[in-house]
Amino acid sequence: MADPAAKQNVRGAPARRTGMGRVLGADLPARIAAAVALMAGALASAWAGGYWFSAFWLIAALVVHWEWQRLIGGPDQRLRVLCGSAALVVAAQLAIDGAAFWAAAALVIGAAGAALASGLLQRPHAERPREEAEAHGAMHLVSHVIHRLA
Repeated sequence: MADPAAKQNVRGAPARRTGMGRVLGADLPARIAAAVALMAGALASAWAGGYWFSAFWLIAALVVHWEWQRLIGGPDQRLRVLCGSAALVVAAQLAIDGAAFWAAAALVIGAAGAALASGLLQRPHAERPREEAEAHGAMHLVSHVIHRLA
């Protein structure tokens, strides 16, 4: 027989922990260490300025883009990462040179390339999952921002 002291949910699986142990998690020390390291890097790049600042935030943007593409999955993930990463690198260089409009245009082109790679623009709107519809809306919003910058 099962231990009557052990709490179980309706399906018989052990109940999840509740309270502070669940909220904080076992990986809290690792998260704090990573946050301190990233904060130190961000502050150092801000202090150094110039290309160091741009390089730090370009790397951060590339990592976030890669992680986001990994999280959402879907078709042609490598091609989407390549399109977005290329756009970020080009946009970073253009922003360093003071060409904000062209930097934003490079990001829109990269977003469009990633959308084409995922098949976003090849299906009717009603057949797209919600996430792809939101990506389409984000591309539309960025195009309006670029129009306002012009």
